[in-house]
Amino acid sequence: MTAPGTQAPPPMVHQRPPEPRQVPPRKRDVPSCLSEIKDALLGVERAYAGYNHLSEILAQLSGQAPEGARLKGMPIFKYFASPDGVKQIEVQSDLGTIPLEYRNHVLVPMVNGHAIELNAALAVLASVTQEMQAIIGPLVSGTAPL
Repeated sequence: MTAPGTQAPPPMVHQRPPEPRQVPPRKRDVPSCLSEIKDALLGVERAYAGYNHLSEILAQLSGQAPEGARLKGMPIFKYFASPDGVKQIEVQSDLGTIPLEYRNHVLVPMVNGHAIELNAALAVLASVTQEMQAIIGPLVSGTAPL
């Protein structure tokens, strides 16, 4: 209800939100696919190396390492940290200094993290491989325009 001499507010009109802007798919070429495949392969190699090394350390710590296996040393991590919130210095953390009963609590999440990275790199590799097959397929089958 409105006061005498004033106008009622206009009725609420529900408007549909604007449609998201359509981004045209990027056009890929073989060199860009090859570059991305190389990057993905490096990611696969790094993730697997980390996963494999830390898994072997876990097996060693739990007494499940294969007989005759070469013993692995605990990893040393390097990273940057700041003593004053401004200046960055390189810091090293040697997992060999962590008490034995806590090492699994540190290593298991790290092994899982490498497994996640490995799966992500493999997914990128598979995706780019499919894109490259779509580019090259018509060339091989003779259906691409010359």
